[in-house]
Amino acid sequence: MKYAFDSEAVDTPARQGFGAALTFWLLCGMGLAVLAACVFVPEWRAYEDLQLAKQQAQYHSEQMGESLAQERRLLEAMYSDPAVIGRLARRELGFHGIDDKTIYVEKAAQWYEPQTKDFVAKEVEPPEFVSSMLLRLPAYDYDRLFCDGQTRKLLMVLSVGLIASAFLLFGRPGTQPSRTE
Repeated sequence: MKYAFDSEAVDTPARQGFGAALTFWLLCGMGLAVLAACVFVPEWRAYEDLQLAKQQAQYHSEQMGESLAQERRLLEAMYSDPAVIGRLARRELGFHGIDDKTIYVEKAAQWYEPQTKDFVAKEVEPPEFVSSMLLRLPAYDYDRLFCDGQTRKLLMVLSVGLIASAFLLFGRPGTQPSRTE
């Protein structure tokens, strides 16, 4: 069975204009911008936390290295310096000469004062293109907006919905549906 159609009786869809294409790409761009921010801002904060933990571990390692070097110097002195050996024998083992007088002090003075510096974290700088973009953005609390669980999920759903509505409303801009003949 053949169907005969009059070519003028079938309405052909009109080609979408520049406005439709512009609206499609604006909707997609806005949706992708919010979706990208919802993904990358929490990852950047996690990266900053990791860098801070790395700096703290390096600081702790340096402090332990300095303490180890000091203990090694003391151990070396215990093996080779007769004055240190005599002092330790009198203090720790109770050896005293016949003419020595013992004076007990409540708190003995330390030979060295540990030189610990306070930990100062270095700020993690974002890449240059991100820094230049941040200068142009308004001063909002972006952590609360993009990292908070509830607002982040809502923004992600809304941005996906915006992209989906662009495709539903306009399809692929600039394309004309094919006619079946």
